[in-house]
Amino acid sequence: MIEWFNANSGFVSILIFITTLILGWITGIFQSLRRRPKFKIKVIPGPTMCSTFHTGNKFNDYDAHRTAISLYLKISNIGNSASDIDRVEIGYHWNLNKKNWLWVKYGLGWFWLKRPTVAIEDFHTRIDKDNMKYYPFLMQRSIITNQNPELYLEVGKSTMGIVYFEQDESWGASSPLVEKGHVKIKIKLYDVFLKAYTTIVTIPIVELDKAKEYTQYFGETLKAIADNNVQKESSI
Repeated sequence: MIEWFNANSGFVSILIFITTLILGWITGIFQSLRRRPKFKIKVIPGPTMCSTFHTGNKFNDYDAHRTAISLYLKISNIGNSASDIDRVEIGYHWNLNKKNWLWVKYGLGWFWLKRPTVAIEDFHTRIDKDNMKYYPFLMQRSIITNQNPELYLEVGKSTMGIVYFEQDESWGASSPLVEKGHVKIKIKLYDVFLKAYTTIVTIPIVELDKAKEYTQYFGETLKAIADNNVQKESSI
């Protein structure tokens, strides 16, 4: 074997060179695959709640209702590469009878609210007579502090904020299933690479008046937008 290597030293050198390139290429691929963000989702108590309330309207003799959900989230990057938070969606189970043909899709499956609603004012709570605590938003600029959300997360970094959702005016069973005063929510968060991170949590169901302790406009954003559009059209 020694004589063969000596006689073919040029070929052996080329073979070693090619093998080194291949191993380096494969190693680089594995390193790039390992360098990925990984977002961890945690729900924080406070303005984390769901409220379904009647709007006073009727649809086919059914009382119309609207559902609003706020989640106070902490997002941490526990991966080994930085990335941006791209968007957040939430899903819940409809309050359906199992004999209803929609039960498989929305009772067993999830009904999704694909886009957060822009809140009209910052969520807040009174600490004492003279002091107020304001909660940051996760996806929108603060109205009080004018602070932009922190969506770019380095490795080991985290951000906190509220995401707020309002469902269009609905009727019948198209509202969250309530069990022991709580509703089950599936949170789906996407990074800029469109990788999805999910978690399922239970949050309290509250009366609208209780939710309005955090913001007087809870559940009223879509109505305010619609009323504003009507006023604009009537003034033209």
